[in-house]
Amino acid sequence: MGRGQIIITTKNDSNVLSNNVLKAVVDIDSLVKDFKVIDESGHAFSYKNVCMKWDGDCLQTNPLIDMAKNYLKDGMDIGQGNITYPTYLIPTEHGVKIPIYLGSQLLKVELINATNVIKTAKGLHMMYPLGSLNKNAKMNSLWEDQFEEHMWNISRTSANFLQIVPATSRSLVKEANGATTSVLPRFALTICLLVIFSVLCMMTTDWVLSKPFLAFGGVLSATFAVITAVGVLSTLGLQFIQIVSMMPFLIIGVGIDNMFIMVTTWRQCNQQLSIDDRMAKTLSDAAVSITITNLTDVVAFLIGAVSPLAGMRIFCIYAGVAIAFAYIYQITFFAACLAVSGVREEQGRHGVTCRRVVAKEQSPIFCDGGVPKDPALSSQRHHTHKYLLVIFFEKYYGPFVMHRYVRTATIMTIICMLAGAMYGCTQIKQGLSLHNLARDNSSAWKYYRKSNELEAFKPTINIIFTDKLKYWRIDEQEKIEQITRSFEESHFTFSANETESWLRAFTNYLSNNNDTRVMSKCEFMKKLEEFLNDRRYKKFKLDIVFNDDASQRKSIKASRLLMPSYGMKDSAAEKDLMLNMRQKAENSVYNVTAYAPIFVATEQYQNVLQYTLQILCYAILGMLFVTLIMIPHPLCSLWIILCAISIDVCVIGYMSLWGISLDILSMINLVLCIGFSVDFSAHIAYAFMTSPEEGTKRGIHALTKLGTPILQGGLSSIIAIFPLQSASVYIFRTFFKTLFLVMSMGLLHGLLVLPVILTQLQKFIPQTQYDAMNSDSTSYYPNSSVPTTYHPTLSNDVDETPTEEEEVVEMRVSSI
Repeated sequence: MGRGQIIITTKNDSNVLSNNVLKAVVDIDSLVKDFKVIDESGHAFSYKNVCMKWDGDCLQTNPLIDMAKNYLKDGMDIGQGNITYPTYLIPTEHGVKIPIYLGSQLLKVELINATNVIKTAKGLHMMYPLGSLNKNAKMNSLWEDQFEEHMWNISRTSANFLQIVPATSRSLVKEANGATTSVLPRFALTICLLVIFSVLCMMTTDWVLSKPFLAFGGVLSATFAVITAVGVLSTLGLQFIQIVSMMPFLIIGVGIDNMFIMVTTWRQCNQQLSIDDRMAKTLSDAAVSITITNLTDVVAFLIGAVSPLAGMRIFCIYAGVAIAFAYIYQITFFAACLAVSGVREEQGRHGVTCRRVVAKEQSPIFCDGGVPKDPALSSQRHHTHKYLLVIFFEKYYGPFVMHRYVRTATIMTIICMLAGAMYGCTQIKQGLSLHNLARDNSSAWKYYRKSNELEAFKPTINIIFTDKLKYWRIDEQEKIEQITRSFEESHFTFSANETESWLRAFTNYLSNNNDTRVMSKCEFMKKLEEFLNDRRYKKFKLDIVFNDDASQRKSIKASRLLMPSYGMKDSAAEKDLMLNMRQKAENSVYNVTAYAPIFVATEQYQNVLQYTLQILCYAILGMLFVTLIMIPHPLCSLWIILCAISIDVCVIGYMSLWGISLDILSMINLVLCIGFSVDFSAHIAYAFMTSPEEGTKRGIHALTKLGTPILQGGLSSIIAIFPLQSASVYIFRTFFKTLFLVMSMGLLHGLLVLPVILTQLQKFIPQTQYDAMNSDSTSYYPNSSVPTTYHPTLSNDVDETPTEEEEVVEMRVSSI
């Protein structure tokens, strides 16, 4: 149903129940109803042409206007009047007082002690409902668009003591769609930042081994995955909703992580190998890490895709498909880019100009480098070339972390962090405010924020009786009255005077006509028909459903009563209202349903914690299954899952302390948390198991092997989402905060906590040799009779020095 609505307050936050304010409100009401809208054909129409009608006239939804006109006509000072709340009796010309309901129009009301007389009210709410969309869809849309613009013009030109905030039924939808468009420039900024970061990571002191252009290939690979996923799913008819616009930032970051893993593996290969053999070694080694990373993420999203929440389900489908395409592009498109870069490297060409340069061993100048051509220098070249981050992890960070005092401090630190996170979990709030779906300071944002501040949302509860009751019997009427009173006793509803009950009104109608006798069904239905045809009671026709089956006499199939509510300060209060009403309905002797349109959204708040815990548990079980397959030692898999749980607890706890509520948006982010929390830990655990070292050197070796790509991957993911931290939409800022916590906690656990724990438990974790470079096996050379012995792993043994026998073999091969 279309509608226009406004909230009126004073700029100094004073009482709105004053003559000058009400006079301005009456003028504003006239301006709303009289302003002309011009359609495409040049036809002019006003509110009366599109309003919701009842009995031929526009439905009166602002009884406050009648009260204001009554006071202004008589010249009374409203400040001296005894205005009652929520119902006020307006005197008529015939001396009869007509009750009007002010509960939905007066906001932030303060009553005089122990009375229902209003002391102050901080705001006024005005609503203008439109008629059926099927008949006047274009006119309604046009009126809503111009209504909002018209009201802002009135706000700027009206009395300077008033503040007017308008909105329509389409305001929030338009803002949600606009929010998606507004984030596109930030996506472009993300691409630029990641390209710069990736280029810097690809640079070394060797200009031939540097790969600045390969960084573009990595970013393009992830971008292609996003485009493909959106294109395929859109073609299949899956709706692209607002929260899906966060997905590209996520996928770009994940794609860059995979790039760093592959490049690191390429750099660990023997530089004397051919391009074919080096690519084979790179893909076989990187396959484990990349598969773990993408498989855990896809499993997490598959679990999220079966969520009963539509928004989460759609996002997880888009993200899961995009992750899968990112994996495909990584091992095809980016692998091809890496091979092309390898050809350039093999030919000794400059990383930027692609021109051949002098080898470093021949003339060490600025634009030099490359693989030594002299076989006698190959072993020395392979031994001496190291990357700065590898040196940092091997010589400085690794020994520091493995120091016994640092290990003790690390364990104490994580215990304290978990204690703080668990406290944060007890402080978490649930629910999503509507203004958070709109851009900051937009019309919809201002309206719904002001609505929250003034507690303007007061849903009307439909109490529906679905049994075929014998309404003409006195005992049935008494039971219905008893049920009605039980609802009215709720602290969320007003007194009986505000309940719209057709049965009460009908009983009073009979009493006023001195007809209180016991009736038969036929007599009851005849009197009821007279009652509903009375102009004063025609509105109750909407509250009764008759059974007009020709095979049986006319009877009442179902009926309802309307009960206004109040006290909706936030989404948590809305949830409490829904649960309270449903509990009373369940306790009724008849089949009763308590319903309000807001319950559809509120039900998500009720179950969001339950859904979150379920998905987290299922996802953790899925991660355990994956790690048991990919990391063939149960103790390592156990500690990977324990680290994942620790990361999840920290993210949830500190998310709460950072001011993020638990809603469908943060729930989606927690699903991401599951997949990413395994990535860093799994890499380190795998490297620790395959390390040939003993004691603390085993932890140092693991950090040396994979510390660089883990750090680069974590930083690239943070850079990918960094442009969202200043976004004008709440959901994007929430996405940044949550992912920032995930990546920060993931890096902390992967580079500090897990190496320390595995080192402490290493006597229970046997060493597993997966790489010939860690053994005494003969090195792999193509086209030779030397046995080929290597196994997929992520190796970073940059200090490896070939044996004397291997150097002889290499010289013979090169001479051939």
